[in-house]
Amino acid sequence: MISFNGEVLEEHTFSIGLQNRAFRFGDSIFETIRVFNGKIPFLNDHIQRLNKTLKIVEMKLPDEFAFGYLHTQIINLLKFNKISDGNARVRLTVFRKSNEDI
Repeated sequence: MISFNGEVLEEHTFSIGLQNRAFRFGDSIFETIRVFNGKIPFLNDHIQRLNKTLKIVEMKLPDEFAFGYLHTQIINLLKFNKISDGNARVRLTVFRKSNEDI
């Protein structure tokens, strides 16, 4: 299962399309977040690093993608995958819409 803009989808139903800059030019960034026993340590540090990197590549997350929102999205995704009390790696990938220029 994946979460795309807050919507949980089965992996095989998600597609970014061949014209997306992430696919065509590698124009995306990602952050890997570890989950231990259902807890997300250092989430604020991950968000800060993500925002610094986004600034470098001239991208910006929507304002609602703050600590509380991302925490909730990760917890919900863990629940959908039935690992809410376990250990996991979460990959948060940010990419531009297909029609966005740099």
